[in-house]
Amino acid sequence: MHNLDKQKTAQIRIPLAGIFMRQAFIIFFVLTGLISFAQTCDTIDGQVVNCVDNKGLRQGYWLERKKILQVSGYGCFGIKDDCTYFEKNKFILSSEGLYIDNKKIGLWNYYDNFNNERGDIEKKIIYNNQSTQEINYTYKYFISLSSDTTNGSGRVYLDIDTVKVTCRQKKCIAETSENIRFLQFPINQLEYELCRIGIGVYDREIRIKKTTR
Repeated sequence: MHNLDKQKTAQIRIPLAGIFMRQAFIIFFVLTGLISFAQTCDTIDGQVVNCVDNKGLRQGYWLERKKILQVSGYGCFGIKDDCTYFEKNKFILSSEGLYIDNKKIGLWNYYDNFNNERGDIEKKIIYNNQSTQEINYTYKYFISLSSDTTNGSGRVYLDIDTVKVTCRQKKCIAETSENIRFLQFPINQLEYELCRIGIGVYDREIRIKKTTR
């Protein structure tokens, strides 16, 4: 995982302890309720997860996985016209968190894992009724977005500066720590532009803006 320094980590700290307590209560409540209704679930390492109720809605704690193709080919067994396609797949953890009525709730972890069963945490997202908050460790940004996706704010932590982003009425402005504006974009491109800022696409433009101010 890409570690932020202590100062930057302090700037994007979220009160996770309270979230964990609320999420633990929600999980207990949901799992207790699930016992009373017809459902299908998976059991992984002795833990009941990935439940779907009789209406087809995801409920309770979920371990979401993605399929990785390891080997594929055709087995002909010496017969030219009788080939059978085969493949060997591996399923690895991509994200985990709580569902209530098919809706993600509370803290979710997303993993950056190409070859490992449980890789490094790429990002954490907190879902609630008012907003969505994300800490992205790969691109070093924090974002808060309103539930109606019209307003939001964020920070991107670069080696040359800290960029702040403010979104109002679906329009976003990116500024340096000295309030120098260098980028405007619609809110539906927010995550895309934060990633571009995070990998240094606009570093040269930021330097030029600073020197010509």
